[in-house]
Amino acid sequence: MTILQGTKRFVESQFDSEPDLEKLVRSQSKFLFGKDTIFVSTKRKLKGLVMGNTIPDGFLFDLTVKENPGFYLVEFELQTHPFDNHILPQITKFIGFFRTSASQNNLAKDLYSIISADAALKSEFKKYLGNEEIFKFLQDICENSQNILLVIDGEKADLSDHINNSPSDWGKFVNVLKVKRFTNEDETLVSVEPDFMD
Repeated sequence: MTILQGTKRFVESQFDSEPDLEKLVRSQSKFLFGKDTIFVSTKRKLKGLVMGNTIPDGFLFDLTVKENPGFYLVEFELQTHPFDNHILPQITKFIGFFRTSASQNNLAKDLYSIISADAALKSEFKKYLGNEEIFKFLQDICENSQNILLVIDGEKADLSDHINNSPSDWGKFVNVLKVKRFTNEDETLVSVEPDFMD
């Protein structure tokens, strides 16, 4: 696919690796998800949180509607990754993790540790929460907003079929965001489908 902008031609630039995709999303998170969101990367900061031997790539807090905040486990994948023995097991473990209150409470504790250890991150949460306790907020959001955001660099038929036709809870939990990158010399355009803010 190519995007034309005036006299410029932007050609799709494949991501070299999953961390390459994550780096782009992390650096542009406020533009991709909205200015009232907080993206927390986990690979470098996470210590005790393991979900069935799988650690999500990040967490997204959508604070656009303060009375109804959204929470997402974020997983980055490339469309070249196999569905049956890579994507399917990871997402299934995340769904299973959400089913027990003990897991939710442990998640809230681990998130609180991550936030407390980062002054800038803690300040960003306090900006939205005011006098509300961060730990109480985390407990509530882990219990009441259980979503998985799968960020992938293109269409994957197996994934779409499973979400639409699986008798399991995939359709309830899993949201897919397709992110593509297009370049023209030193300029970059990013496409997002669907628009997360809508």
